[in-house]
Amino acid sequence: MNKLPDSLRSVTPADGHAIARQLAEFALAERSAAQPDMAAHLSAPPAPSIEMLTAVYFQAVAAANAGWQR
Repeated sequence: MNKLPDSLRSVTPADGHAIARQLAEFALAERSAAQPDMAAHLSAPPAPSIEMLTAVYFQAVAAANAGWQR
C-alpha cells in the first residue's frame, strides 16, 4: 500500500513534482482496487493518465507552496 505524504509543502519544484507523482500513483491504485470484477472495470469511465493526474496534483502542490516564490 502506498503511503501518502504528510504535507504538500516542499522545498523545490522538483520535490513538489515527486509529491504530485506519488499522489497520482495512489489515486490510480485506489481506483484499480475499487473495481472488483471485469464488469465493473468495463462499465467505469476511462482512467486518466498518470501524466494528467500528476499535472493536476502539481497545481495543488504549487499553490500550497505559493509557487516557491520565497
